[in-house]
Amino acid sequence: MSLIKDDFERDSAVSDFKYYEKAHFHINYDRSGNLIKVKTMTFFRRNEYILGISFNKNTGQISMLGKSLASDVKARLRASGLDTSGELRIFSDGIVVSHNATTVRPFEKRGLGYKMYTWKIANLLSPTPAFKIQVHSPRQ
Repeated sequence: MSLIKDDFERDSAVSDFKYYEKAHFHINYDRSGNLIKVKTMTFFRRNEYILGISFNKNTGQISMLGKSLASDVKARLRASGLDTSGELRIFSDGIVVSHNATTVRPFEKRGLGYKMYTWKIANLLSPTPAFKIQVHSPRQ
């Protein structure tokens, strides 16, 4: 547990980390920047990410994808007592190409035209979060 806590505390995007028990955590993670310039961002580790966001200069789209696990891996994890749950939120005023959010609602606290996309993750069997926006015209 202390290794995971140390990893999160090294990341400046983590503003709150609490460990409860039996691998239950509460983490507030907030990162901003120019994705078009850096091209990719991963949460939590680059080599073992949970969530990845990337910019494709050829399509002009930004994609967010959760890490997907094979069905048999999910079943083994759940059988051993390990699971996941939580909520993921994205705030955007962009042109959304596709998403599989559980709910979408206006969120003008961020600005005119913003929406809040929320994924309610009940367990490992919940759909893998996906979100794609168009930021400029595709390259010809």
